[in-house]
Amino acid sequence: MNPPVGVFDGWYKDTYTYDPTANKVDLTCNFIIVGWVRKLTYYRDVLSQPIVRIRDSNTAGESIFSLHVVATGAVTKPDGTTMTPTTLEGTPFAIANGACFKFIGQYGVSCDVYYFGPAAQAFVGMWTHTYSGDIEDKQYILRIKTMGPCDTLMVPYPTGSRPAGLNVVQVAGGLRVNPASRTLAN
Repeated sequence: MNPPVGVFDGWYKDTYTYDPTANKVDLTCNFIIVGWVRKLTYYRDVLSQPIVRIRDSNTAGESIFSLHVVATGAVTKPDGTTMTPTTLEGTPFAIANGACFKFIGQYGVSCDVYYFGPAAQAFVGMWTHTYSGDIEDKQYILRIKTMGPCDTLMVPYPTGSRPAGLNVVQVAGGLRVNPASRTLAN
């Protein structure tokens, strides 16, 4: 989004860079709103475990991060409990740095979503729309209300084949993704 004129001119700026350096980063998208920069990076250096990373360097204060996931069934929350969203609104709950959500994919691709940032509030809602008479589109929506910079990683895998030992942890200089033991630099 890059409005050309008016009061919003200069508020929004987005740039896209294709940079296939050593097969580690395919696409970087910088979306900039005054005081807030979002950087999206796709890593495919380990083809069996691609990663989507969204980095928000928010200096403007409170922000709400929304991620749409084509999922079904129960979602595993960071505390290990499960819930199945049925409405767009959800009941907020507290999450901490390193929180992990597990989604079961509708079309054979499930994912874990990891949040790294200040303590925050989150909820998972569900949006659905029926069109052409009988075709239903359903998405789960993860929303995180945070204060300050954060990193979110989406690690997909074939449904029913979650890699043993899959986790993401903060280490000096970045985030380490296991079981591949690779570090994504800050």
